[in-house]
Amino acid sequence: MARTEISPELLEIVAGGAIGFDPDAAGTYTMHCEFSGECYYGVSLANVMETAKFGASIPNTPEGEQQIIAWAKARNYI
Repeated sequence: MARTEISPELLEIVAGGAIGFDPDAAGTYTMHCEFSGECYYGVSLANVMETAKFGASIPNTPEGEQQIIAWAKARNYI
């Protein structure tokens, strides 16, 4: 499979970039929010995957971040 580079200009508009996940010592993940600075701890890998799938269609904006957070909270993912 060929690799395609994304230009730096396009990286700024890639959907879902407001949320990041880092592994922790407990085997779960910490969810970091770029715009609000909020963090959510103990997120399972399954919930990370579902949140990432949902977030992929959401704009990388403060409002989009809040939409992802509200969606994940409604499902008890965070």
